[in-house]
Parts: sequence; C-alpha cells; structure tokens
Amino acid sequence: AWKRIFWRLILLALGLLGLLLYGLPAVRHLEVLIPMGVCPLARMPLLRDNFTGPLHPWARPEVLTCTSWGAPIIWDGTFDPDVAQQEAVQQNLTVGLTVFAVGRYLEKYLARFLETAEQHFMVGLRVVYYVFTERPAAVPRVPLGPGRWLRVERVARERRWQDVSMARMRALHGAAGRAAGREARFVLCMDVDQHFSGAFGPRRWPSRVAQLHAWHYRLPRRLLPFERDARSAAALGPG
Repeated sequence: AWKRIFWRLILLALGLLGLLLYGLPAVRHLEVLIPMGVCPLARMPLLRDNFTGPLHPWARPEVLTCTSWGAPIIWDGTFDPDVAQQEAVQQNLTVGLTVFAVGRYLEKYLARFLETAEQHFMVGLRVVYYVFTERPAAVPRVPLGPGRWLRVERVARERRWQDVSMARMRALHGAAGRAAGREARFVLCMDVDQHFSGAFGPRRWPSRVAQLHAWHYRLPRRLLPFERDARSAAALGPG
C-alpha cells in the first residue's frame, strides 16, 4: 500500500512541476483574448499635463489609450516623439533611472541593463543611473556617454522575500531625499532583469507618471484588489 502512495505522490509532484513549467505560461498567452477596454474620451476630455504635443488616442485602437479618470496612456503612434524630444532638450532635463541589483541579479543582469540603456534610454538627455546593491565593488564598469553618470548606493540584502518590496520603497524614498532629489527632475524605476530593445525617450512629464506593469498588462482592474480595497493606500475610487 505504501508503494502505491509513494508512486502517486511522485506522479502528483511531476504533474505539478509540468503545470508550473509549461501550463501556467501557456495560460498567460490566452490573455491576448481579454479586451483592454475603451478610452472614454467621448465622455470626458483628456488631462493635458504633458508636453508631447497633440495626442491621437484613436491611433492605437488595439490598446487602451487613457484611464477611466482621463489621464492619457502614451503609446508609440499616439504622439509625436520629435516634439517630446525637443521640449525635453529645451527644458534641459536630467532623468534618473533606478535599479536594484542584489544577489545573483547583479552579475546576471546589470551589465546588459546598463549597456542597453546607454543605447536606447533617453538618448540626447542627461541621465543618472542609480544602482542599489549590497556589493558596490562588483558593479560592472559600463562605458557611459557624455552627460550620463552612474551612482551606486549600498543596500542590505533582505533575508525574507516578503520584505523586499517594502525595503526597496524605503531605499527609493531615502534616495529621493538625497542625491536623486537634487540631481534628477524625474526619476523612473525599473527591474534589472529587463533590458531595452528600442528607443525609450521622453513621453510626458507631469508631476506624476507611471509605467504599465507587464504582468498586469491586460488584467481588468477588478482583479487588482490593492486598487479597489478602500483600506489600501493605492485605492482608486470608481470613475
């Protein structure tokens, strides 16, 4: 009897492993069938706190081009990148880019992240890279163009994965009150296991800007409880 139980447990473990490796990624591909919603531009004007020139929200009908409260969602094709670049140059902007490279992520991803950022991120503008790591001496020496700098800040490596996000928010808040707050007018945060494959220039620079998260790209808002729960600091009301 115990042998049957043993082999059943083995088969169950193999089945769960196969689902994890092959099943879940396949399910993620079905997200393309979820509609992204329609921009309610017909019912409200878009907010105009940007300098990208005239916006064309209907140029990309396959994606959502504004939020339910009227803020534009900027995609290639909905604005003139030359106008945005000219405005950014005229304002002599300095843009900060923060990234955390802790543990094995430092050796595995950081060099490619910085190298591709030098090729594509805010080309023609002043840029400061802020690298947070527990091993500053191991940060790779990537050649930087004129008007582009690298700042390295030491952070502790968290023992529990549950503490990582909170610790990073504290580190970013502290950096904003120190060098990042003085050097850069705008600061963007990205994951080190990403890399740039195309032009990433100025889109819009109001007082606040957010980037769409790839994991939540097509998920309806009702599936994001932190946005809908009134107890959450990130809660957004209806409309």
